[in-house]
Amino acid sequence: EQSVQMPAIIVISAVDDLLLATIKLAAKERGYNMLGAFSKPVSVADLMAALKTFSRQRNEALNTTGYVFEEQLPESEVKEALRNGELRAFFQPIISTHAGQEVVAAEALARWCHPVRGEVFPAGFIPMLEHSGLMAEFSQLIIRQSVEQLRLFRDKGLNISISINITTLELENFEWVEELFDLVDEYRVPPAKITLEVTEAMALSGRAHVTETLARLRLKGFGLSIDDFGVGYLSLSNFQRVAFTEIKIDRCLTENLLDDVSLQKIVSSIIRLGHDLGLRVVAEAVENEETLKQLKMLGCDMIQGLTYSAAMSSDDIVTWCLERSENTV
Repeated sequence: EQSVQMPAIIVISAVDDLLLATIKLAAKERGYNMLGAFSKPVSVADLMAALKTFSRQRNEALNTTGYVFEEQLPESEVKEALRNGELRAFFQPIISTHAGQEVVAAEALARWCHPVRGEVFPAGFIPMLEHSGLMAEFSQLIIRQSVEQLRLFRDKGLNISISINITTLELENFEWVEELFDLVDEYRVPPAKITLEVTEAMALSGRAHVTETLARLRLKGFGLSIDDFGVGYLSLSNFQRVAFTEIKIDRCLTENLLDDVSLQKIVSSIIRLGHDLGLRVVAEAVENEETLKQLKMLGCDMIQGLTYSAAMSSDDIVTWCLERSENTV
C-alpha cells in the first residue's frame, strides 16, 4: 500500500504570532509540509520565499543521488546485521558558539552500514529491532561503542564529550545502571564526559524508579539532557525533581527560525530559561549559516547540524576533529 503524500500548505492569518506558531507546529505534527505561517498583511517576499522552498523540495525529491533509504528492511536482515557488526554508532559533532568554536561534544547516532544499500538511517531498521525484541541488545551495543569512542577521543588528546540517547528500556532496568558504571570503569573514562539524553516524555513520566535512576546517574557524575525540548509539554517542576544539565532545542523550532518571528521568541525564551537554571543549551538541526548566526545572537551555547557536519564513522570524526583543532589553533 502506497503512503499518501501530505499536502504543502501556507497559512496566512490575522491571529497573533504565538497562535500562528501553535498552528504551524500542529500542522507539522500531523505530517503536513508546512511552508510558512504569516501574519496579515503578508509580504510578497515572504510568499516568494515559501514558494522557493517548495520548488527546492520538489527538485530534491527528483534528485535520486540524495535519496535516503527509509523502507523497513526484513527482520532476518536486521537480525543478521546486528550479529555481524553492520549496525554501528556514528557521531555528529557539537560545536561551541563561543570564541574558538571548539568541538565540545559528539552525539552517537545509529547507522546501518549496509553492504549493498550503503548508509541506512534508523527508520529502516529500528522498527524491526523493536518488533524482534532486540532493542535492549542494540542499545547496549551503541552505548558500548559510544564509551569506546570517548576513550579514543581522550587517547588522541581530544577533550570531547559524548552524548548518548537512552530509552525507557534503560531507565526502567536497575541492572543497566550498574552495567553502565562498570563500562565507564572498564574504559577508564570520566562519567562527567558522558551526557545521557532523555526525551520530554520520559522526564514527564513521574515514575519513581525512573526519577531514582536519573538521580543515581547524576550522583555518579553523568550529564543529563532533555532531548527534543519544545515539542512536548514539560512541566518546569521536572527541573526541580531531576538535576538536568542541558536542554536540546528540537529541530521543529530551529528549521524555520529565520522566517518565523514567533519561533525566534520561543527559542529566545528557552535559552534564557536554560541559562537562568544553570543549564547548557544546544540547538539541533542547524543547517545554514544564517540560522547559526541567529542562534549565536540569541545566546545559544552549542550548535549541532549540517552547517558543520553530518554524523561520521568513528575514525572519520577523529580525523575531522583533529584537523579542525589544528586549523583553529
